[in-house]
Amino acid sequence: MAVLLALGLTGLAVVVAAPPAFGADNCVLGASSCSIGVTPTSGNPGDEFTITVTGFSGSTVCQSAATFTWDGSPLTTSGSGSGSPYNVTAYVPAGASPGSHTVEATCTTYASLPPGPQTYDAEFTVNTPPPPPPPPPPSSSTTTPPSGTTTTTQPHAGGSTTTTTTPGSTTTTTTTTTTTIPAPGTPPSTPGQALRLDRIAIPPGGPVTATGYGCDPSSAVLLTVGSKQVGATTAGASGTFAAPLQVGTLPVGRYQVLAHCGPVLAASLDVVLASQVGQDTATLAIIVFFLLIGLAAFRRRIQLDAAPARARPSEDDEPDEPEV
Repeated sequence: MAVLLALGLTGLAVVVAAPPAFGADNCVLGASSCSIGVTPTSGNPGDEFTITVTGFSGSTVCQSAATFTWDGSPLTTSGSGSGSPYNVTAYVPAGASPGSHTVEATCTTYASLPPGPQTYDAEFTVNTPPPPPPPPPPSSSTTTPPSGTTTTTQPHAGGSTTTTTTPGSTTTTTTTTTTTIPAPGTPPSTPGQALRLDRIAIPPGGPVTATGYGCDPSSAVLLTVGSKQVGATTAGASGTFAAPLQVGTLPVGRYQVLAHCGPVLAASLDVVLASQVGQDTATLAIIVFFLLIGLAAFRRRIQLDAAPARARPSEDDEPDEPEV
């Protein structure tokens, strides 16, 4: 409370001056409301925004410029700290999580004002990042071949080969299907299911065709000898099939042919050799032949040389003269 003394003609007068009035937010009465604001009110980590301080800055209320915090942690700002209002520049912390956050301005008042720091806040919203875009769908295109184009598909044991021939160019596409060959020794088929070979014995490299019965309808058929694939085809709607076997590299011996077509069918195949004369054997035979001819000629020569000797009488063989 302030006391003023006034001396007038009528005497001494004492005037009591009332203290300044403050609003609910401790601003000087009649001044604009103490507050802060942020512009913009939302953004992403690292974005710049502006804090506007109104009413409690400068020499009227605060002893010094306000300090600022983000959710209670110090917030670095730049800009003027005097006047009302005044603006400062700040940045959204890099690690700010999506959602609402509190930006606070705090200053210490003069001793003539209500005690304690004055704190005012504003809300800033960190945007939720958008979800990553979905992966692009697989591209598909349909190409109409030009006039004169010929496309040929040749199935084989490992898949199929498609050859496209256009005037002036040829494109070959090979599709490989990985097939797991079951281990040898798979149990034979059950009654009503059978594998027949048109030949039970063949020479090395000889042709042979396998015919199967009792497969799963329209199933893929894989023909194997041991762990080696020797043929492939597709069973018909009745579960039967026929396919040639590629056994040209099998040496002489007995083998079990398996057909994997749902059930496993089995048949035996013998690779036999009726007669075989190798190069070494032929060379030896020629050498022996000439040796025999040479021995025969040598023996004949000996016999011819011995014949005249036997024909001439020796001195011992001459008869004795009679005694007179």
